[in-house]
Amino acid sequence: MNTKIIIVLLILLSGCIGTDQKETYHSSKSNETIVLHPDGVFTVTGPGNPQGASGNFKIDGEKLILIFKPFGNIIEAKLNSSGIFAADGESWVRT
Repeated sequence: MNTKIIIVLLILLSGCIGTDQKETYHSSKSNETIVLHPDGVFTVTGPGNPQGASGNFKIDGEKLILIFKPFGNIIEAKLNSSGIFAADGESWVRT
């Protein structure tokens, strides 16, 4: 009986292992890394912000909208298969 329960749990949980579909982007100019997680959360880390910043993101076509916590500051950028491109010319390449 216990063996059957363990086998069923292993089968159910096996889909959870290695399915992290996060997307990582890196800027060589600012040495920042942006990570977009599948649950709609993002993180930004880099030399100017070693503790990182985070918030939620939305994608509307090729528009990426980053909503920073805790105050809700918003940054919009272009997103495509090769990277993230800000209006000021900064870019983060998908890694």
